[in-house]
Amino acid sequence: MAEGSVQHWFNHLFAFFIKGARRRGLPEKERDELLFPSILFRFLGMAVFGDPRKFFLEQSAELQVELCRRAGPLGLSPLFYYMLADTLPERWYAAFKQDFYVQSQYDFRYSRALKKVYGGFQVCETPFIPLRRCYFAYCVYPHPAICFREEQDVLFHRPDVEKVFRKFLGHDWKTSDSRHHFFTRLRLPVLMKPGYPALELRWHVLRDSCSFDPEILWQNTVPAPEIPFCRYLRPEAYYLLTVYNMYSDRWLSGCRYLLDLAFLQKKFHLDTVLIERLNREWNLNLDLGLCYRLFPTMFPKKQCLFPSDAAVPDEARYVVYRLALAEYPDSAFPALDCEPPVPEECRENGMFHRSGKKKRAIRKMQERLERMLPQITKLK
Repeated sequence: MAEGSVQHWFNHLFAFFIKGARRRGLPEKERDELLFPSILFRFLGMAVFGDPRKFFLEQSAELQVELCRRAGPLGLSPLFYYMLADTLPERWYAAFKQDFYVQSQYDFRYSRALKKVYGGFQVCETPFIPLRRCYFAYCVYPHPAICFREEQDVLFHRPDVEKVFRKFLGHDWKTSDSRHHFFTRLRLPVLMKPGYPALELRWHVLRDSCSFDPEILWQNTVPAPEIPFCRYLRPEAYYLLTVYNMYSDRWLSGCRYLLDLAFLQKKFHLDTVLIERLNREWNLNLDLGLCYRLFPTMFPKKQCLFPSDAAVPDEARYVVYRLALAEYPDSAFPALDCEPPVPEECRENGMFHRSGKKKRAIRKMQERLERMLPQITKLK
């Protein structure tokens, strides 16, 4: 074969592979789609650390409308009303005000029911630790109505959790899994009773029960004021568990976790040395600075507690943002299994609007992220 023919053949071969090669970087459309999340996360950061009203009023009328439009399905309407109130556009003011007061009404019922639940724990005379957002709602956030809550997670010593579980089953609480084998899973079946928050009694907090002995958690607790047998984790432990849950959930509904972290570090002067020590002792070895690197508009430099040298391409950031802003509005208010349900007129707009997003689409995004950047989706 002549030299010229060989070169011509190779040119076509290389052109074929170059054309079929995976393009690096984001398409222009997806690059443009990164702009709005950056502004929304900047607003959330201002809601915690700055002046959200001033920031909101500095935006164009079109952008204000878009922020409000997205806030409803994300369950952020109570937060928007609490922070902005009469500066909201007229179109959204009434709906967001209604969402805030409906959420406050649920919180009133939630807190009363929770006191009765704690009374049941005290009858058992066993120590317990409220986990996740029940603690955040009353001890961290400026108002409990703006804190997202679902079921109530409570941690017990392993020898006590079965006793408490059976005690509640004998007092009109129901579960869908009455044949549960204790300690084969990290939490027991969800307990439900009309008018009460759903309960998840736990003996461990990690999905990998082999990482560490859960009893060491109790070494980082303090007594809860005026609640017998109740103990709270130190703020640094709540911080680390929040980061762990955000990473293990693969960034799904990450804006809620990010708000938890932001309000937590605003409320308390966190001991970063202690957080790093617990990160090692619990065998988590998380990249504690990754959330700050991924969401720089929400956490200005002076609010970044930890550095991170992780390389985050725009394509990975795009997927993380989409997962963090996935719409799960039915989880944005306390999960009370009671009557009456959320008023029908409240479901038509705001935080009670049902989203059309599918779990399958979310799983595909998480798989896409894992292929692109496995080190930020898998726990070390």
